[in-house]
Amino acid sequence: MAIDDFSDERVFVVRPGDSRLGILWTDEQAGCEQWFDSPTYAVVGANAPDEKLVRLSQRVGISLGELRQFRDQPEMAA
Repeated sequence: MAIDDFSDERVFVVRPGDSRLGILWTDEQAGCEQWFDSPTYAVVGANAPDEKLVRLSQRVGISLGELRQFRDQPEMAA
């Protein structure tokens, strides 16, 4: 792999269970994943504690306030 294999700088904030994720996440988790030549997915569970959101904020460059707002908003029915 070359250094530019992970050069996609886009970040999408998603819920656990999003079909683009490769890992099974729970509502108590917050973290991120990125696959070869794809955007980063910042995963925010509805019950993720602030401590996990702080680490995620530092990692992906999205403000803690924005991550809290996403966590605390009601999920839309599909």
